[in-house]
Parts: sequence; structure tokens; C-alpha cells
Amino acid sequence: MFVFGSHTWALSLQTALGSFAAFAAPTETATKSAIVHESALWWGAAHPDISGCWSANHTFERCCVNWNFRDELPGKACWSEAEHAASYQACCVPKSDWAPRSSFSCSDKGVYWERLRQTVSLFRSFTELKHSPLNGAAPRECLIGGVLVSLLELVYVSYERGNASEPRRVKAYDKVEYAMRVLFSSPVSLEEMLVSGWPLFLTLDFFRFDRRFQDLAEQRLPGIFAGFQTMKYSNTVSGAIQAEQGNRIALDVVVKLANSVAKASGEGALVQLMPAFTALVNYHNLRKFDLPRGDAHDVPRLGIEAKRLIEFADTQLRSWMGHFGYTFSLLIKLEIPLVNLLQALSWPGVVMTRPADYLKNTIHFPGLQLAKILPPKQVWSLPLIEQHIHPGFDAASNMVRTTLQPMCYAPGFLFVILATASHIRQACESLNQAECLQARRLKVWDVGASYGDCMLWAATVLLEAFRGTEGWQLELRGFEPLPSAAAAFRRSVRGLQGTLARSDARGALRFAVEEIAMRDEAGEVEISFPSHSMALATFHRCEERYTGAASNNLYHCISRPTRAETLDSYLASFPEPRPGPIDVLKLHVQGDELSFLRGANASFISGRVCLLQMNLETMVLHVDMEDPSVWLAEQLIASLSGAGFLGVLVNLWEVQPATFEGIVAAIKFKNPDAMGWKPPDPNKRPEELHYELVAWRPTRPCQESLSVKAVSSMWQSHAAAL
Repeated sequence: MFVFGSHTWALSLQTALGSFAAFAAPTETATKSAIVHESALWWGAAHPDISGCWSANHTFERCCVNWNFRDELPGKACWSEAEHAASYQACCVPKSDWAPRSSFSCSDKGVYWERLRQTVSLFRSFTELKHSPLNGAAPRECLIGGVLVSLLELVYVSYERGNASEPRRVKAYDKVEYAMRVLFSSPVSLEEMLVSGWPLFLTLDFFRFDRRFQDLAEQRLPGIFAGFQTMKYSNTVSGAIQAEQGNRIALDVVVKLANSVAKASGEGALVQLMPAFTALVNYHNLRKFDLPRGDAHDVPRLGIEAKRLIEFADTQLRSWMGHFGYTFSLLIKLEIPLVNLLQALSWPGVVMTRPADYLKNTIHFPGLQLAKILPPKQVWSLPLIEQHIHPGFDAASNMVRTTLQPMCYAPGFLFVILATASHIRQACESLNQAECLQARRLKVWDVGASYGDCMLWAATVLLEAFRGTEGWQLELRGFEPLPSAAAAFRRSVRGLQGTLARSDARGALRFAVEEIAMRDEAGEVEISFPSHSMALATFHRCEERYTGAASNNLYHCISRPTRAETLDSYLASFPEPRPGPIDVLKLHVQGDELSFLRGANASFISGRVCLLQMNLETMVLHVDMEDPSVWLAEQLIASLSGAGFLGVLVNLWEVQPATFEGIVAAIKFKNPDAMGWKPPDPNKRPEELHYELVAWRPTRPCQESLSVKAVSSMWQSHAAAL
């Protein structure tokens, strides 16, 4: 199953899946944006390749990788003899003033590679690959992904019944040795390996604790590298790395480790490694601690310093590994926690995400369903987003790293923002100056914003809609009670504001992040989240939902104190009423929806909120009863009655009136695990439809809201009074 083979069938698969093509290349504007590229450089985040070197016949693997170790400069077939050396240098070698190239994710290599990358990066079962067997993963098509699959093949032939023969294991082991040697002798930088999205070093760590693989490594590299004292300090550093949640690794322990290596007479093989290891520790502390907490004017300086550290470590590390000849054996046998450190660095805290992909079909999101609401002639040129996430293992953050998209799978909100942006563009391109003037003022708030994915996406779309107009005022406000998520969200906002400040924007963006929860009572309260995902933070039944038998006790819930406020008191706390109501309020609070609505009753009745979009399924976390959907629907409608709302239930495929019966059906819990990991069919609705509520007030003071006008023009005929 895992044997490398021809991958020519990928083209036919891609043709068969047609509109499920993997991520398209970013727009020319995004690719050539000097501002965004500088941000990626400072943060060490992957950026689309700007060399202009590559085409179907000219790939990095064909032109830059030395597969037989005979040629000093590979790829003679790619360029003429006269331009060979210059082209290799220009196209293959990473540049110190460039951000890491994102092409090594192979997201532009077709459905097969994209699906494989998401499967391994999100730790899904390989059985979910179904008709995409791993034996198509030829490393000559995707270098890092192919090397990773050679590791998976070694696991397969070692553990799968009927395949664990010693000769086959040795053959697979040697194949890994070859693949690792090719990778580390190639001009892929270490930084590019770390941010590629392939969990290469996490997989390497697996082999370090299996005696069979250690025996094979010992046969190739006999001897003991480290003594007792070195092992003692190595274990201390390893513990600090594994406990890393974005905190610093103490340098005093690293210094003691390096000192013990220098003093030990029998550990000469490790002496040359310590400068590279120390540089990587400093790189880790800069990237995951100093940079996120630095002032805006410090970011360029700290970013360049981090870039120099990783380049130094890369050069030193390759030189050191070159003395041994067996890269794989060296890495899995090494007592110094180098692999652990590289594994921690494989969870970058900043990703350059592609908001435009929400208007395309990808392998997990049917974006053309969204694009249908836009006029055919409207072209959207959306730049990349500098998105800050958790700098460690976290399910939502992993999804962002893997898909290179903001994680905003709220169809109702996506529809509302796109429709609003389209109305803004149409109003300001028409001769109706009064409507254009009104369209320039907009407020969008998000309660339960997490890392701010939805708000960052909305900001990018709305700023594009305002492009070319003057005097616009856009207020975005997110509410996130978890301190670390709110801090990451603020850093993303700071990056967006910095980009806007250096552009030709001719309006005012007010973007605030409030580290509070919106509930029915003000005061101090604890919120809990499962250890694998902060995005699932809830005030209700965390232990029961995420640590029960269904999850095999793999996760535990973590509690954090936070401050709660009501929407009514929050709005009343402003020194004076701000002009205009909230145009769009997004609500996604993992079961606390009724609590929020009770604390916002006066705001809804008075017209301070013009449009509400909310998730319905998570409401079941609020109560402990066998079938709470009827009771929850009654409470929801009672909370909104008297506000003059019309409402619809929407998903990506259809819209229907927000009737009592429809709301009851939408609240009923649907198991997300039942959803297959397969490309969506844009021409076929899925078996389970997840409806969201969109409710709006068409009367004063909301009748002039562009968002209300937008949804009214789309869904007035489907709406029901609430």
C-alpha cells in the first residue's frame, strides 16, 4: 500500500473531481504584495513563491533536487548550459530577505496531495483516504510530503500483520535513509520544512522509542553519543520543550547542557551540534515568545534576528549531519532533544491565510455556493491575512495551518458579509451618493470570536468593498473570554491595521478585541475548554461532552477565569451612545446562546442590533435532558419576540423560513464525526444539513442598514416573523 509508485493517475483523479481542485494560486495582487510579504518574512510564515520560476514542466523537485548525489547542481534539463548556475541560484536557493516559500505544502499539486496533507496534519485515520492510496506519494512530485510517506511506509511494514518481515523492514528503513538524505541535501530550508504543514518531525519522534528501529540505527551508527550528565540535562530541556505552550525555554539549562557536552571526553560528536541547537532554542524563544509580545515597531527587528538564527542553525545542522552519512539514524538515535525542538517549531504561531479560497471549491468546503450570491462581474482581489493562532498543538490552529484558510465555517455569516460587501460596492459604483454615504458606515460584532477567523475574513472582504471610496467608517469588535485566544486575535488585528496603514486606504477602521464573555450576568466566571481545542470553550458540560466514553478519555478539560458582561450593560457603559446600531452581530458561544440573549433583551427591543446570526446546534450543551430541542426553541423565540425580527434558516445549499418547527429540527444535535472526510459535491447536498439562524429587523432604526437591505433583497420572500 505504501510503496512509492507512479502518480500519473493524479491527473485523471483531479479531472474526475473537477471542481474539487485543490487551492488555486492566490491572486496576482496578493502574491506581489510587498506589505504582506514583509509580514511573512518577519514572522517566518510561508508565503506564495515569488520567483516566477515554476510551471508544469519546471518544478522544484525536477530542477533543484539532487536525486543521485552525482551532480553538484541538479536540473540541467531545466535550463540551458549558459544560464544553469544563475537559474539554479535564482530559483532554487532560498533568499535571506524572502519569507519561507509555501510551495512545499504541495497545495498546488492536485487533490491527492492536498488530501494526504490534511489527513496526516489533522491526525485523521488513513482509512479515510479511501480511493487515494499512499502508494501514489512519489517524492519526486512533492519532496517533503514524499519523505513523510516513506516514514509512514516504514511504520506500515513494521506493524501491519503479514508485512512485518525483517528484510522488508530493512528495505523500508533504507528507503527512509535515502529520502532523508535527499531532503537535507536539497535547497529546501529548515524553516520551510518547519512551516510546510507536513508533520515530519512529529513522525520522526515516533521511531525514537521503538527498540527495533533503534537497533537498525545502531547497526549504521554504532556507539553512544551522550553520557549520564548530558542525558540529565537533555531530559530537562526535553521536558521544557514538551510542556511548551508558547512560553520561553530557559537558556540556563541549555547552557548547562552545552557545557556538559564540551567537558565530556567521549562526546565529541555532539560538540558541533550545540551551536545549532542553541540557535534553534533562541529562535524558538523569539518566534513564540518575544515576537508575539513585542511592540509593533520591534517586530521587523526581532523578525530579522529570528531569520538569521534559523539560517545559522540550518547551515550548522546540515554540516554536522553530513559527517555521518545516515541522517535518519542520526536523528532518531540522538539523545539531545533536537527532534523534540523541531517538532515544537513545526507549530508556527502565524500563518498567511487565503480568504479568497472561500469563494472557490476546495477539498473540504464548497465555496462556489457562496460565490453564487455575487454578481458575475464583481471581481474580488483579497490579500493574504497575517493570522495569529496558538503556537502549539490545537485543533482549530491545526486546521488553519493545514488549509491555509481562516477557520470560519459559519455559512449564515459568510452569506451576510458577502451580500453586504456586494451592496457596498454596487451602491458606491452607482450615482446614488446618499446610499453610498450610508454604505460607508458599518458595524460588525462577533461574540465568541476565538482567534478571530471570521472577523479577519469579514474585515478583508469589507475593506475590499470599500476600496476606491473615501470617508468610510468600519467598526469591527470581537469578544473572546480566553486570554491566549484573545491575545492572538489582537496580534492579527495589529497586523491588519499595520497593513492598512501602509496602503492607500482612505477611511477609518476601528477594530477592537474585548477579553470578556457576553452573558446574562456581569461578574467573574470560569470557562472550560477541552485540551485539544480552545475553540470549543464552553460554560456548559465540558467534562461530559469532551471527556466521556465517546472520546476514550483522550482529552481533559481546562478551566480559566474570565470576566462576564451583558450586552445591555456593555452598550450602556459607553460615555455617549455611538451613532447607529450594530449592523451584524454574530453569536457562537458553545451552548451559552440563551444566556447571551437574556442579557441582550433591551438591546434587541430598542433596535441596537439590526441583524443576528447564530449557530443553533450547540444550544444543546446548555441543558441536560434527553431531547431539549423543543424547550430550547421555545426559549429562543421568547428571547427574540418583541424585537420585530424576521428570520430564515440557512446553510450553504438552501434557505427556509425560521418557523418553530424548523428551529426545533435545526437544534437537534448532529454528530460531526458522522460527516465523512471527503470532498464536498457542489451539485449534491450532504446527507446532514446544518442550519443557522439569520434574523434581522427591517424597521427603524435599522431600515437603512446595508446588511439589512442586503439580506432583505436575498431572503425576504423566505422569511418568517419571530
